[in-house]
Amino acid sequence: MGVRLPFMVDPRPDRWLAGDLGTEGPAARVDLAVFLLRWDDDLPNYPRVGHAHACLELGIVLSGRILVFFDESEVICGPGDLWLCSMWECHGWQIKELGSSTAFAILRPELLLGLPESDPPYLELFALPPDRRARGLDAAARDRFVAIGNDLAREADGGAPYSPVLARLGVLRALAELSRLHADKATSAFGGPSSRRVALARLMPSLRLLHEEPWGHLTAGRAAARCSMSVSSFHRIFRRAMGMSFSQLRQRVRVAHAAHLLINGDSTVATVASDAGFTDISHLNRAFRSQYGCTPSQYRERAR
Repeated sequence: MGVRLPFMVDPRPDRWLAGDLGTEGPAARVDLAVFLLRWDDDLPNYPRVGHAHACLELGIVLSGRILVFFDESEVICGPGDLWLCSMWECHGWQIKELGSSTAFAILRPELLLGLPESDPPYLELFALPPDRRARGLDAAARDRFVAIGNDLAREADGGAPYSPVLARLGVLRALAELSRLHADKATSAFGGPSSRRVALARLMPSLRLLHEEPWGHLTAGRAAARCSMSVSSFHRIFRRAMGMSFSQLRQRVRVAHAAHLLINGDSTVATVASDAGFTDISHLNRAFRSQYGCTPSQYRERAR
């Protein structure tokens, strides 16, 4: 397997992702990281273990076949197929044949917030159900996405002049192509190209607070106050922007934090439950089964 790692991801709030990928050295705060992974020599026997992180994710298969799975769906992706992953969404992938390669990008949502209103509604794509985000591509579209993916792969090490700029342009080009192909899906649920972008921008203070305190009992009242909103407005805008309630996303964050503790330490499951903000082991077990399809103990065993 060959892996080329990019310019670094800030360890907060994405420190778990950076650690899981084995990055080293001081990390600079950047909005985007691009990766190229290749499997040429032997087929890795990775366990089917999902993970979640604080960023958006876009992947493009360049060759071979890769199984991409979410908590309630899965799909085999071939050359030119894409996957998109929203913030703190449980997902993962498995390599299905030698010669497979993929380019993927991890990006902060802030990267898509400061764009002109005339730009496509990129964020709406990530709020669609996983099986509607990038399906039904024809051969011509797949060829275009392979070309975009190869351009992204060339920027994966981040060492060439203007690599971060070209990587950003590659991600935006992929999302623009996808928005063109699925414009009806991307806008119908949100009432206009810019509505979710504006809503998400208003919610960013509460999302940062969630990411900084994944173990805490953050209330909707405190989160709303951080955004200078009433609680009722906060709940309404949060659901419109994120496609879920505040309590649902808070639960995702806690479970992801518990998963990180399980595979990066030797604490008992009871201690992990307490450290991640759960009332007891049974509470953690229920949340884990719902999001990862297994118990915390099974997750730890599969991941090691």
